[in-house]
Amino acid sequence: MDLTTFNTTIDEFTSSVRKLEEDLKVRASNLFKEAVKELFVFLPDVKAVTWTQYTPYFNDGDECFFRLNEVVYVTGAPEGEEVVDYAASNSPYELEDSDCAFTEYDLEKGSEKREIVKSFEKLLSSMENQLKATFGDHVQVIVSPDKVIVNEYDHD
Repeated sequence: MDLTTFNTTIDEFTSSVRKLEEDLKVRASNLFKEAVKELFVFLPDVKAVTWTQYTPYFNDGDECFFRLNEVVYVTGAPEGEEVVDYAASNSPYELEDSDCAFTEYDLEKGSEKREIVKSFEKLLSSMENQLKATFGDHVQVIVSPDKVIVNEYDHD
């Protein structure tokens, strides 16, 4: 194999990898949209879903890795507030402590609702790289049936 053939092979490989990455991004985006749509069908009391995702700044000396944090399912808002605005103006941890939201752990073990939530969260976990590429790092993501809001998130 001469240098020209080698360089051509490398260029073809690089092009193939880029195409596969782009295909994965499109497929993951479509899968995410479909899963969100189905989630709101299966859980009609849920008006929005929110989570934070970030790479910690410090991890007790261990390497820091990007991660999704606990997913919170918002079912309402205080009187006079829109659910999505309420979710966007509060951290998931504040929402979790309200009467307007729940997490997987608030649900009865073995219940259908908890199984749906676990399946959705399993999908999110499997898509961490795509979610980081789509929404960014150090953000709070709020998903409703008709829109997605991404806010910067300070997690110091």
